[in-house]
Amino acid sequence: PMLTTDIDGIITDVNEQMVRITESSRGELIGTPFKNYFTDPEEAAAGIKKTLADKMVRDYELTLVSRTGKEIQVSYNATIFTGANGYVKGVFAVARDMTEHKRLENELAKYTENLEVMVEDRTEELRIQQERESSYNQIMTVLNASIDRDTMLKEGLNEIIKHLNAPSRMI
Repeated sequence: PMLTTDIDGIITDVNEQMVRITESSRGELIGTPFKNYFTDPEEAAAGIKKTLADKMVRDYELTLVSRTGKEIQVSYNATIFTGANGYVKGVFAVARDMTEHKRLENELAKYTENLEVMVEDRTEELRIQQERESSYNQIMTVLNASIDRDTMLKEGLNEIIKHLNAPSRMI
């Protein structure tokens, strides 16, 4: 969508895409305040003022509302234009429909969140597995440390009880 406004933010011209996206006729749009077509009219008006002050804006995000209430996220790039006398006559703005971009951005955020949960879960599984392997190695070390069967059983069972977090008793 493309449009022009005067310095007061009143729409002076629109292209066919602006007509389609707002679901309004060209005649209905021209002569109306630019800010009337957004969910946050004050933010839209501020975009016009910022363009006039800075001579341009880039990637100014707004949510456009069509006649039927459909909300379309857009990103505006705008610049001033002047008359033959060099005085600023208004703002020329071009919007990009960001709906698909925002949908993909949200989908990527959800995917990233799920991936982070999966990494955390897998990290916990690996930690538990390492603890089990460490316990097994310690039990095997105790069992292999003695030739005496009674000492091996007594110390081996005590080591097993310790690693199972069971109440510690001498056998």
